[in-house]
Amino acid sequence: MNKLQEFLKLAANEDRFRMLLLLFQDKLCVCHMSGILNLSQPTVSKNLAKFRDTKFVESEKDGKYIYYSFSCDDDCVNNFLADIVKSRDNYPLFSEDSKKLIDKDQYLSFCTC
Repeated sequence: MNKLQEFLKLAANEDRFRMLLLLFQDKLCVCHMSGILNLSQPTVSKNLAKFRDTKFVESEKDGKYIYYSFSCDDDCVNNFLADIVKSRDNYPLFSEDSKKLIDKDQYLSFCTC
């Protein structure tokens, strides 16, 4: 399966697609994504495992947190996500997620890491 097919399979789920869009925009930990998307930490972690298995995210540890970022060398996938981010105001849910991303660190206080 090529990268585009893998991406489309992952992105078919709304929560995973929203996570991928956030990670495309910024490095985030589970607490950030859980707070921004109003999802449980186990749900976020389970989806991150799928992203790691398919090599769509990279991770780096910083203190007690592990930060994840989008990682893909497929231009089609990257251009698609960039276009969605540029036109996010046309998509209320993605626009709201991006607004919450600005104040992402407020969600660290809810972390059970």
